[in-house]
Amino acid sequence: MEVQGIDTGGTYRPLKVDANGGLMRTYYARECMCTGYASGLTNAGVEILPASSGAFTDLLMITASTTSNLAVSIDLKTGTTTVMTMVIPAASTITLPFSMAIPSYQRSHGWTAGFSLTGQTTGTTATVFAVGIRNIN
Repeated sequence: MEVQGIDTGGTYRPLKVDANGGLMRTYYARECMCTGYASGLTNAGVEILPASSGAFTDLLMITASTTSNLAVSIDLKTGTTTVMTMVIPAASTITLPFSMAIPSYQRSHGWTAGFSLTGQTTGTTATVFAVGIRNIN
């Protein structure tokens, strides 16, 4: 069954009710998906998923790699909030697919990745690839 709902911005949106009476919000994942890639990470951070005006950009999957002979620690941030720190073993690649999207805590902010430790950039290379989804409501 489809009913009309109203979002916080005052816009009517269609809502669907499942067999148990729960409300379901539909979205078109293909239109909301976004990807990003960054290399040459710094301590200040490099954008991996760009911001979208008025939207929350949630993180679905991240892959990070390094060719360094030392382990690398990378902070993942949205806006000014450090959401998580990844440790990549020396000369390795790791992928973290999240079963639930990691939420962005601030509207209109993208995701950045940067080295966690001061001075870690000397002779160290790392690349990061991310997949996200935009929540525009």
